Amino acid sequence: MVQLPRCFEGLALPELNPVTLFAAESAYNQALFDYRVRADRIMVWMNLFLCLVCLVIAPYRGTWDVAVLIGLPTLGICYGLQKKQAGELITRITMACAFMVYTSLIIHQSGGDIEAHFAAFGLIGVLLYYRDWRTIFAATVFIYLQHLVAGYAQYVGYSVYVFDTQSFWPTFVLHVAYFLPFVGMMGYLSIWLRREGVEQQRIIAQVRGNEVDLMQARDRAEVANRLKSEILANISHEIRTPMNGMLGLIQLLRETSLSDKQREYLQLAQSSGDQLLSIINNILDLSKIESGAMDIESTVVRLPQLLQQTVRLFEPLAHKKNLYLQLNLDHQLPRQVMTDPVRLRQILSNLIDNAIKFTIEGRVDIDVRSETSPDQQQIRLYVCVRDTGIGFEAAQADALFSPFVQADSSISRHFGGTGLGLAITRRLVQNMGGHIRADSQPGQGAEFTFSVLCAQAPNDVAESLVDAPNSPSQPMASMEVLLAEDNPVNQMVAKMMLERLGHRVRVVADGKQCLLALEQNRFDLLLLDVMMPHMDGLAALAQIRRLEAGTHAHLPIMMVTAHAMRGDEERFKSMGADGYLSKPIKMGNLEKEIARLGLMAAARSD
Repeated sequence: MVQLPRCFEGLALPELNPVTLFAAESAYNQALFDYRVRADRIMVWMNLFLCLVCLVIAPYRGTWDVAVLIGLPTLGICYGLQKKQAGELITRITMACAFMVYTSLIIHQSGGDIEAHFAAFGLIGVLLYYRDWRTIFAATVFIYLQHLVAGYAQYVGYSVYVFDTQSFWPTFVLHVAYFLPFVGMMGYLSIWLRREGVEQQRIIAQVRGNEVDLMQARDRAEVANRLKSEILANISHEIRTPMNGMLGLIQLLRETSLSDKQREYLQLAQSSGDQLLSIINNILDLSKIESGAMDIESTVVRLPQLLQQTVRLFEPLAHKKNLYLQLNLDHQLPRQVMTDPVRLRQILSNLIDNAIKFTIEGRVDIDVRSETSPDQQQIRLYVCVRDTGIGFEAAQADALFSPFVQADSSISRHFGGTGLGLAITRRLVQNMGGHIRADSQPGQGAEFTFSVLCAQAPNDVAESLVDAPNSPSQPMASMEVLLAEDNPVNQMVAKMMLERLGHRVRVVADGKQCLLALEQNRFDLLLLDVMMPHMDGLAALAQIRRLEAGTHAHLPIMMVTAHAMRGDEERFKSMGADGYLSKPIKMGNLEKEIARLGLMAAARSD
C-alpha cells in the first residue's frame, strides 16, 4: 500500500473561526509547495508584462528613469527569487509587493490618465492563485505605505504623481477606506482557497497512490500468472510422465497374447487411466481459462463432418447403455465455417458425455441449426443436447456451471465426475462469443442449449486439415530413430512402441548425449523430450539447427513433452521442431506423426 506524502500525515484542517483562522501555516506550506512553485512562475510572467507596460509608457511621458531604475531591478529580483527560492514565503511576498510597485509606476508615469487603481484590485485578485492570505496582506501594506509616502511627497512639492488632488490626508484616508473591505474579503477568500487547495492536493496524492497500488497489484498479478503457468506446466509434466509409462505399457501389453479375463482387466486399467487423464486435462483447462491463457483459434472447418465425427465417438458408450443417440442437422447448416474445431468439439463432447452419463434409459438428441448475420459475415451456431435422464431442479441450473458443483452431492457418488466439465464448457462458450443455458425438471430429462459465433468461411480458403477424413496409413520403411528421454520407464515404453512399428531405436538420456550420438551416427528421426538433465530438449534443438545452418542437412525432430500446455506445439515448431506429441503417447498418434514426418522428409529430399 502506497502511503500519502509525509506532508499530509497528521494534517488536520483547522475550523474557520477567529482563533484558528491563521493556524497550521507550516503544514499548509508543505502541502501546497509544488503548487506554489508553479504559481511563482506565473507571477514572474505577470511582472514581466507589467514591466513592459512601464517601458512602453516611458518614451511618451519621459519617464525612462523610473521605468529603468525601478521597473527592471524589480523584475530581476522577482526572477532571481523564482529561480533560487521557488515556493518559499519570501518569494511570494516579493511577487505581491512587485505588483504594487508596477501599479505605482503606472499611476506615476501616466499622470493619472490610466486609472491604475483598478489594476491594483485586479492584481490583488491574481494573488489569490497563491492561496496565501499573507501575500494579500503584504501587498496591501505596501500599497498603503507607498500612497502615504509618495502622496505626501507629492503634497509637499516633489515631482511624483499619486493623487489627482492637493487635499492629501482626506484623499489618503478615502483610498484606505475604499481599499480595505476589498482586500479583507480577498484575504478571507484566500484562506478558504488554501483549505480547498490542501484538500485537492490530498485527493491528488491519494489518487496517485491508488494508481501506484493498482500498477503494483497488476505487476504482482502478472508475475503470479506467469508462476501459475509455470506451476501448471510442471504439474502437467510430473503427472503425465508416470502416466505415459503406465498407459504406454498397458497399450503394449494389450497387443500380446492374453486371456479374455486379462484383456478385460487391461481394458479397465486403460479406461481408468484415460479417465484420470481427462480430469487432469479439465483442471489444466479451467486454470488456463481463469488466467486468460486460453486463446480461441479460427480456422476453416467442415461443420457437418466435425459434428458427425464427434457424435460417432459416443455411439459405443450409448449402445452399451442401450440408449438411442441421434444427431439432427438443419438442412440450411453451412458446409464450412471459421471457428476453433478443438474447442467446439470439446464443448459438444462435454455435453453429450454428460447426457449419456445421467441417462439411464431412453435417448439423447443433438439438434444443430444456424443463423447468418445480415451482412453475411458471421454465423451463429445453435446446438441443443436433450436427454431423457434424471434431470435436476430448475433452481440448480446456474450452479451447475460452477466448478466442482453437481446438482446433488449423491450424484457424484452414483455417477462419478468432478463437476468441472460444465464449468469449462460455459467458459469456452463465452470465449467463443456465445452463451449457454440449462433447462430441466427432476425425472424429466435435461436440455442444454448453447450458441457460438463463427465467421463465414472464405470461398478460396482450403479446408482445415483437422476435419479432413483420415487417409489410410501408408506402410513406412524402417527408420533409424534416436530417442532422447531421461525417464527409464518412458525410455522402455517409447522404445518398444517404435520397435513395434518396425523401427530401429537408440536411446540416450539427455541433450548432451543426444548431440554426441548425432556426431557419431546418422539417424532418420529424432524423438526429443523437452525436460531432461544437463541439457534440455529445447537447448539441444537449438544447437542442432545451428549446426545445420548453411548446409542442406535437416534432421526431422519430433518434440515429446509431458507439459501439454496450449501453445507448446506452435512454440516448438517456431524454434525448429518438425513434429510434436504430448504424453501420454498413444501408439496410433505416434505412428501417424512419424508417417507425416517421413512424407515431409521425402518431399524435402525431392
